Amino acid sequence: MKIAVRIYGLKWIEPKELTLGNGWFAGFFDGDGTINISLKDTKRGEYRYRNFVLTIGVSNKHKIDMSWFRSFFGGGDSAYDSKSKGRVVGTNHAWTTNKRDDIYNFRNYLYSCCPLLTPKMYRFEQLDTWYR
Repeated sequence: MKIAVRIYGLKWIEPKELTLGNGWFAGFFDGDGTINISLKDTKRGEYRYRNFVLTIGVSNKHKIDMSWFRSFFGGGDSAYDSKSKGRVVGTNHAWTTNKRDDIYNFRNYLYSCCPLLTPKMYRFEQLDTWYR
């Protein structure tokens, strides 16, 4: 970035510190985030249970973006290979969480700062119904 500034004779402006008040997380999640419900098999002793699991997450090719989500909202991150026609074309990184407290923490951030402008917000509004 600083090279382009020098080439075009522009003034470098330092980026603002990432905080919960600037809406970056909401915009990123609105564009690249997911809210999923999956069925998970659990075995305890001789009994087998099927549980529904609610998960939220985002993915991106830049690991630093996912580490910001983890540091502010908990959860975990992972990496996986992107494939095209059977060949690995790059690595994607993901932040996901299925912990109730982390999901509510993220929803409270959205309510207090920057509500989503897509149907994803409706899904967050249904959390209390889901966790009854």
